[in-house]
Amino acid sequence: MELQLQRFDITPNVELRLKGQLLDNPDSANTVTLLLRFFRVDADEVRPLQSWRPKSKAFPDFELYKIGSRKQSGDRVTRFAIDILPPPEANLVELGVVSLKAPDGPVEVSVDEIRPLKPGNGTFSSREKRGTWPRTVLGKTNISEELVSVIIPVYNDAEGLRKCLHALSVQEPRRGGYEVIVVDNASTEDIKSVVDQFPNVKYLLHKKPGSYSSRNFGALHAAGSVLAFTDGDCVPAQDWLKKGAYQLLSSQTPRIVTGRIVLTWLNGKGPRTIAGWWERIFGFNYQRLGLLGQPYIKHGVTASMFMLRDTFDKLGGFTEDHFSGGDTDFSNRCNARGIKVRFEPDVVVAHPAREDTKALLKKRLRIFSNLYYRELDK
Repeated sequence: MELQLQRFDITPNVELRLKGQLLDNPDSANTVTLLLRFFRVDADEVRPLQSWRPKSKAFPDFELYKIGSRKQSGDRVTRFAIDILPPPEANLVELGVVSLKAPDGPVEVSVDEIRPLKPGNGTFSSREKRGTWPRTVLGKTNISEELVSVIIPVYNDAEGLRKCLHALSVQEPRRGGYEVIVVDNASTEDIKSVVDQFPNVKYLLHKKPGSYSSRNFGALHAAGSVLAFTDGDCVPAQDWLKKGAYQLLSSQTPRIVTGRIVLTWLNGKGPRTIAGWWERIFGFNYQRLGLLGQPYIKHGVTASMFMLRDTFDKLGGFTEDHFSGGDTDFSNRCNARGIKVRFEPDVVVAHPAREDTKALLKKRLRIFSNLYYRELDK
């Protein structure tokens, strides 16, 4: 099977439209395969980038697109257009064409251009475009321009919040931009003075107890069509926002995206206590299947979670009945509606480990009491 390769420079961090034409015998109808793979070029380094779309079995490094010619007498040309959402940072695309030999002659394919997608250019069939589900829900043409609202509930821990906001202030830029909303759950520490140190971060005071109640309150004041959740003691990786939004918006089926939690330790190395070892082994066991290669898991955590605002609204937000387990409850309701929970190991936040027994027992008591009351509700 012969593979012809072409390379095109592309605009980073935008949705693109690829246009071309297929030349065929006018009385036949054949299918050809377009293969795409993306790179980041910096100085002399060419770095391949991974994307979400299913790969070709024959050429596993490439995304797969099928294009069929029309069977129409007298017309040899079939023009096509494909919307693609490249991985973040991609500025080079390599395009391969697999030519199929028809009984009455070869099928020729040519690509005319790859340009940033402009609003109002029309739509194509769901098989030919990326982000079918978000674009349908949002009613937008260019989904790469969607605003992301980052919501952070906090109760005390001003120093942890400062580290979190600093990490969010140096996030790699994305075309749609983002806003940060801090919801102060009636802390006894001065949280507002910390927020005031970071321009463009919105401060909200919410007195009803509970982190999930605070998340719902933050969502009420969010302007973005994408909601991202993390905690005040978490430190998102520099590409957390860009990769999380990309994995959500590039999906063709309803989903929420949850990321990987990396534990940090007081000594900077690892656990020194029994509580610390327990936290390492059982602290975030939801991601164990994901790290073993299972992309869809039962539930995610709000320390690193992305969803469409439409999904949040349809499910009525998080439960406010209990102080723990709201993310598990939300994930279960998503699964019941066919909205999958996708684990993405590259969407990373750092979380401080609980290294003393008192803090660990407090966490376990909160979790088990929530399970107990949920069973009573049933």
